[in-house]
Amino acid sequence: MTEEEKSDPSCLGCHTTGYGKPGGFVSMAETPRLANVQCESCHGPGAEHLASARRNLRNPSATLPPPGQPNEQTCRGCHNERSPTWKEDRYVAPDGTTSGFNYEMAFAKASHVEVFRALQLDDPDPYNPRVRRPCAE
Repeated sequence: MTEEEKSDPSCLGCHTTGYGKPGGFVSMAETPRLANVQCESCHGPGAEHLASARRNLRNPSATLPPPGQPNEQTCRGCHNERSPTWKEDRYVAPDGTTSGFNYEMAFAKASHVEVFRALQLDDPDPYNPRVRRPCAE
């Protein structure tokens, strides 16, 4: 994000975690750890999931409450015509048709390994205790 976008409410809702929600992003000065798209941006609040993971670090076989499962509606909350970077022909399907958003194609690109690399985590497995920091709280 540019410096201007870092304070633009039309950008913050999709490019931060929890903007406008209790406990969410407020500003780079107040809540820098919630900058950018993180786990909760797609999976919803993860406090229970994260707390359980922390309690069970010594017991990796313990069952964790699953994070929320994103769906097409979740994605379209940001990937829509209101986005300043929307392009009607961003996706080209195998049959040659184009669209501004194609859920199946976008979901295939949403690799968690790439997300963890972007967050500069040591390991793409969020339950591995070697991970330097968890997803946003």
